[in-house]
Amino acid sequence: MYNQRLSVALRQSARLKWLPGLSLFFSLSTTPTLAAEQVNLTFGSTTQSISTSDLESFAQGREPTGQLATILRLAPAGSPAQIREFLQRRFDFSPGLITQFASTKSGQSVFRGLGQLMRTPDNQNGQQALITAFEQAAASPQGLTMLNILRQFPAPSLQVDGQTALSTILQFNQQRRTLTQTLTRLQQQAAAAPPAEIANPVNLSQPGPQQWQKLTLTFVEPRLTPQPVPVDLYLPQGLPAPAPLIVISHGFASDRSTFAYLAEHLASYGFAVAVPDFVGTSAKRVTGFLNQADAERIDLPRSLISRPLGISKLLDELEKKAKTDPALQGKMNLQQVGLLGQSLGGYTVLAAGGATLDFAGLKQSCRNLEANQLQALLDLSVLFQCQATSAPSVRTNFVDPRIKGVIAINPFTSLVFGKQGMGQIKLPVMMIASTNDLFTPPLQQQITPFSWMNPANSSQYLVVYSAGTHFSFLGDSKDPAGAFPVPSELIGPDPALARPSLQALSTAFFLSYIADQSQYLPYLSQSYAQTMVRKPFAIDLVKSLTPNQ
Repeated sequence: MYNQRLSVALRQSARLKWLPGLSLFFSLSTTPTLAAEQVNLTFGSTTQSISTSDLESFAQGREPTGQLATILRLAPAGSPAQIREFLQRRFDFSPGLITQFASTKSGQSVFRGLGQLMRTPDNQNGQQALITAFEQAAASPQGLTMLNILRQFPAPSLQVDGQTALSTILQFNQQRRTLTQTLTRLQQQAAAAPPAEIANPVNLSQPGPQQWQKLTLTFVEPRLTPQPVPVDLYLPQGLPAPAPLIVISHGFASDRSTFAYLAEHLASYGFAVAVPDFVGTSAKRVTGFLNQADAERIDLPRSLISRPLGISKLLDELEKKAKTDPALQGKMNLQQVGLLGQSLGGYTVLAAGGATLDFAGLKQSCRNLEANQLQALLDLSVLFQCQATSAPSVRTNFVDPRIKGVIAINPFTSLVFGKQGMGQIKLPVMMIASTNDLFTPPLQQQITPFSWMNPANSSQYLVVYSAGTHFSFLGDSKDPAGAFPVPSELIGPDPALARPSLQALSTAFFLSYIADQSQYLPYLSQSYAQTMVRKPFAIDLVKSLTPNQ
């Protein structure tokens, strides 16, 4: 009976193109156990055992044997090779990093979700056993591979809830199908747009003609953070009028150097650019926390409130300094401000630009998540968003009238703003998504939320980067992922190939809506964007999207 049910389930999911889900299933279901001698796959009251020695033999290149062979015979062509490769893949995470991550609220949620699927022999949540296996595997000479995690799992067997695993696989594949269908519709819509008419187009990815200088300032706002906040300020020189200001908000575990390349580029087109360090979530703070060299904890709930407030406080501080500092007098127009942010910084600029927090909806969604931790594995950003439920303030609106336009790159939005909050944005907005973003998935966090925005706003743009990841727009550094040692396959294609098109589109957007130079509006088009993008990246740009689409 079990074999019949398993066969039917696997054949049904094969018709649903479940190859990525199968890889996920085996990567998770085999994640813990070669100290365990077998994986017990359960469907209701029936159990089927897969020998871990069969898994190891298969990973080493031999033909599958036993029940593993039976299951793999039902898999689509090509999937056994991918599963074999995943079992052997090594991830360069230190045991200390795993220990620290497991101690955070988000890490506990991730391991609890995995433990809900992968249980101990007495059918208890496998959270603690998994943490031990991950730590010991990372500390061993063989490193953190799926097989080595199996070797370190501290139990003779591992219980895998087959029904829960299959349900998770089907949800995962449903999301992938919906994303594929949506991307196809977006591509068709973008391709159908008439070519923009631009007489003598300028390559906005190249530096502009304006000379600029860089200053570093600090300001103190103890109500937001006890540390002085450093700010890099890029000031154009010799302009006949004060320059419009752009504020760049970096992401989690990043800092003000991450988008220095973009700040320099915008300054060369006549913008003053302010790039603060959000010290509570900076690379320095996160690195210190993970290395236990910094006793200060990462207060993400507080940061979700203090970050958008910090944008307004920064503008206030610059207004004060512009009245007293000769180097700043007459240099900035602080009533014409644009914002750009990435990831957590993307959330920040959307909040400062008018998206309102939906605490009631957020709390309900997070209660549902608490009941089913596996949902977080389908969208890791919800772990960040649910941190806002314990924020020290229930303030929901951070809009600042000085802000005239916003670019949000890979932001998270779905729970913390929701449909109602995203619908409150009245400013020109450009939302940038990456198809291969595993941390703020494009369908849930940018594409669908874009469809919630006010359709009467004709100054909104959705830009989707095919082949893009969460790290595709970050600047040159030894570690483009910030404080976290992210494997190169998650970083994706060379970010240097994505940066020029971001430079061109952000320059066109800010020239049009912050500098009031409407002649650059045609540059915000699919036909122009295509000329700026470099392979393997591709761009689809649309100005409207309905929930049905």
